Amino acid sequence: MANKTKRKVRSKFWVAMSHIVGVGIFSPILLLILLLIFVWPIGMLLRGVVVFFGLKEKLQEDLLFQMVLPQGLGVMALAAATYYSMSRIHKYCIMYDPLSYIRPCIIAGRIVMLVILPVPLLYLSRINPQQHIEALLIGSYICQVINYLVYTTATRYALKNITPDVCPKQQSVVASE
Repeated sequence: MANKTKRKVRSKFWVAMSHIVGVGIFSPILLLILLLIFVWPIGMLLRGVVVFFGLKEKLQEDLLFQMVLPQGLGVMALAAATYYSMSRIHKYCIMYDPLSYIRPCIIAGRIVMLVILPVPLLYLSRINPQQHIEALLIGSYICQVINYLVYTTATRYALKNITPDVCPKQQSVVASE
């Protein structure tokens, strides 16, 4: 059976929005899978040790499982989703100059990150104030900055490694020579 996907020339806006939507869909799915594989078993083991040794208060103050480990896995999921999104776009889109798509993709990502930035802050503001809310807010902001840097770096790297498609005008010039 022949491959029915036809590549088309797309606008930079289309590529940027498709990339943001792709990253926005694949990143949470990958994060959920990573959390289920790594964090949940480790968390259950840690809770068993805490209950066994009677260290209940220590578990509530532990920022490792509240912030660092999930955010680290989130960064890994974001990088993987960025590369996957770019590979899907390259499969369906003809790009004569892939480097010209870098700026629109990064600007769209910046806009989305600025819109998303208050979401964890609003969530964390509802947590009990005795749980080091200042540290969680600062950690959330740092993680958002790291996520943005990972997104921009991965997007830039992925687009730089895409080989440009040959323009039909260039093909006719090469064929006539």
